[in-house]
Amino acid sequence: MKTMLVVTALAALALAGCGKKSNQAEEAPAAADTGVDVQQEAQRIQVGMTEAEVVKILGEPRNRVKEPGGGDRLTFWTFDGQKQIKARVYVSLDAEGKVADVETIPL
Repeated sequence: MKTMLVVTALAALALAGCGKKSNQAEEAPAAADTGVDVQQEAQRIQVGMTEAEVVKILGEPRNRVKEPGGGDRLTFWTFDGQKQIKARVYVSLDAEGKVADVETIPL
């Protein structure tokens, strides 16, 4: 009986996050707290800038992924008035931590 209860509880927890829209803002997001419009501010990012310079302009990244061969891909996003993501910005850093590419995707 305990095993069935544990399995049911785990299944309920796993399904709990499935109903959320994929582009909906999470609670207390860093970029929303700063009010930075990353879509607009990303135009200031230039190849060769350091990660610290990027963070100064866009705030802390929402996500960081290690790239094969070194470097990182940083993800930033900005919200509209209904707390829906309105744009994503991807900043690729080379192995030395300098901007190699910037991609802005309006949603």
